Amino acid sequence: MLRLEYSEDAYLFPHPFWAFIRLGDHHSIGLGIQRFEPAPALDSVAFRNLFSASFKHREEIRLLIDGADKRIPLQYRYLSLYRLLELYLRTGRQWDQSELESSLQPHADRLRQAGFSRMPVKALHEMRDSCAHIRTGQEFGVTHLNLDQAARVEKFLPILIDVCVSLLNSRFGPSLRVGVGRKPDAIQGT
Repeated sequence: MLRLEYSEDAYLFPHPFWAFIRLGDHHSIGLGIQRFEPAPALDSVAFRNLFSASFKHREEIRLLIDGADKRIPLQYRYLSLYRLLELYLRTGRQWDQSELESSLQPHADRLRQAGFSRMPVKALHEMRDSCAHIRTGQEFGVTHLNLDQAARVEKFLPILIDVCVSLLNSRFGPSLRVGVGRKPDAIQGT
């Protein structure tokens, strides 16, 4: 919730701290933390509202946050958003094809402008396959996307975030809206 309402850079403590001391030696460590830029104000009412409105949707919110987190590898960000679509548009092994198509259709022009000539649903699954089934030569393996794949996923990702935001807004109802409020790309509870 801190990352959504306060700042996308908010973490409990993003920098590890270690001290190696010989067993039995006396030790003393001083640590000072200083923020060099002004901290944004926390709107505690909006924070509380967001927490209570999103609690029952916490898995979906976590997937959306992971999909937008630039510190997570690109393929995992994409797969988080793809999983979000699966939660709402897939039952077992079967996609609700008409709903999936209608979720992607409003973004078809943006996909074409981004260089995706295939149908939006085919492009979605093609990107998923490149992220989930990464190949090293002829073998499947765990590695990073090659440059061409990464560039395509990077172009697709902001569109997929918008698809997921639209889907969530249509499903959450009036108590929670994603992408509205005083901050761009903020999530606000009402």
